[in-house]
Amino acid sequence: VLLTRPKTDSLCLADEIQAKLGRPSCIAPMLQIEYAQNLQCPDISSFTAILFTSAHAVEAVLGQYQWDLSGKIIFAIGDKTADKLLSYGVKNVFQANGTSEDLCRILKEKLLYSTAPVLHFCGKHVSAVLKEWIDSYALHVESFPVYEAKDVRQIPLDVQRLIKGQNISDVIFYSARTAKIFVALMKKNGLENSFK
Repeated sequence: VLLTRPKTDSLCLADEIQAKLGRPSCIAPMLQIEYAQNLQCPDISSFTAILFTSAHAVEAVLGQYQWDLSGKIIFAIGDKTADKLLSYGVKNVFQANGTSEDLCRILKEKLLYSTAPVLHFCGKHVSAVLKEWIDSYALHVESFPVYEAKDVRQIPLDVQRLIKGQNISDVIFYSARTAKIFVALMKKNGLENSFK
C-alpha cells in the first residue's frame, strides 16, 4: 500500500495498516509541511473560539510557538487533530466527525449567540469545501495560516522502482490535491500506465 500523506501522518497510518490488515506500506509524501517562521500571536481575546482543521496547525501553534490558548473554546475537525490538542493538555475541545459540514454544524450550534469571530489556525491552502460550509452556515471565521503544505517535486526512486515492478497494490489519497500531484509526477516519470 502506497501512502501519500506527509511523512509523520503516513508513518502513523502505516502502523495502523500493519496492525489491522497485516499489510506492508511504503511512503511517498506528496506534500511537505513547512511551518511559518517569525509569526506574532494574534490577539486571542478578540475571538470567541479557536478552530483547528489539522494536527500540523496544532503542532505549529502549541509545539513551535507555544501560544497560550487557555480559557478559549477549541474546535477540532476530527480525532487526529483533537488527539494532538489533548497531547498538549488543551481542554474545552469540541470534536467534529472529520468532515467540514459536521465541524460547521457544531460551530453554529455551540456559538449560536456569539457575535465575535472564530480564529482558524490553518495551512496556507484552506479547503474549498470548508470555505463553502463556512459560508453556508454564515459563520464569521478568520483564517491565520501557520504552515504551508508544499508540493513535492519527485516520487522517491525506491517507490518508483516498486511502481515499475507492479509491487504496489493500492494508493491512498486524502485529498484531491495530493492525487493531482501524484498523477502529474507519475506522468513526469513515464509511470502513468503502471497501474492496471
